[in-house]
Amino acid sequence: MSPTHSNKRGVRYRYYVSQPLVQKRQQDAGTVARVPAPEFENLVLGAVRGHLKGIGEAEDPISRTDRDLIERHIERITVKPQAIEVTLTEPRVGPARTEHDNEGTDHDGNDRPPLALVLPWASQSFSAVKGIVHTPSAAPTLKPEIRDALLMAIAKPFGGPAPPAAVFYYSRDRAGEHPQAHLANYSGIFQADAYSGYGKLYEPGRSPGPIFEAACWVHARRPFFVMADLAENARRNAQGKKPAVISPLGRKDLGEFDALVLGLFLMSHFKGQVVVPDFGFYGRDAHVSLIREGRLIAGVNTLVELPPLLRRQVLMIEDKIASGTTVEDAETLAAYARLQRGTNGFNEFVQDAIA
Repeated sequence: MSPTHSNKRGVRYRYYVSQPLVQKRQQDAGTVARVPAPEFENLVLGAVRGHLKGIGEAEDPISRTDRDLIERHIERITVKPQAIEVTLTEPRVGPARTEHDNEGTDHDGNDRPPLALVLPWASQSFSAVKGIVHTPSAAPTLKPEIRDALLMAIAKPFGGPAPPAAVFYYSRDRAGEHPQAHLANYSGIFQADAYSGYGKLYEPGRSPGPIFEAACWVHARRPFFVMADLAENARRNAQGKKPAVISPLGRKDLGEFDALVLGLFLMSHFKGQVVVPDFGFYGRDAHVSLIREGRLIAGVNTLVELPPLLRRQVLMIEDKIASGTTVEDAETLAAYARLQRGTNGFNEFVQDAIA
């Protein structure tokens, strides 16, 4: 396994991943693909220190550094679904060997296999759960009298002694003719989602009067979040799928100058997360503050598109995804990932980045 890490919301998570997975050989990966580094290291080092202390090691194993402990006493670690097997490099104490001794056999004639510590452990599942995980309560959330009062307030009385009632109209399908028929005599403000079947309701000159759309902000912002998911788009691109990108008003429609002015205006006034798919076109030195505040999600074709100051700040961003880059940009990104030129890790990074 190889050590690696990921960064989420400014927090670094360390773990060990199977080498075949790193080399994209999923079929050769073992039953345990990756393990969390802190838990794994604490378990192994704690067991080795306890073993050395139990056999009366002359030097206090507690005072040794983790690196020294690993180099002096651990030969191999095997990770299994239900256990971790730590093979120790125990020193052999006894009579010296002679040329007549069989290889692998002690002078007293007894085979001594390497000592191994078997640590009970259960591999964790890294499968993600989508949506909101919620366990419904068995108890009712509203008292009966509160529920009745709420229904009375919502429902419209029809007159007479009968209790009020609420009537819901259901359509057999999502055809646009249903909302058109239901709202045939209505005019005014209409709050709705982005359902295309409402399109004819907003047409100018509609009889008996116009309907003004009050759009749902959730539906308006969702495509921007989809577009901002650069990691998902990179995965879709690797799978040969079309990236989820929206362009309600492109530079071709506006013209280069007007698009630049509008883009810079929006970036300077928006106080939340800023998504700029073509940062090489819109990026300016003034946008360094967006990077320092962690509010920028950007894409560039080549690093040379960026001004020198902005380029240095972009390279300092922790989460960078390289795909289809130039060789020069790939080597620069590898160097900023602290990979040594000429090593396998450096070369693999460059090859993956330019692919």
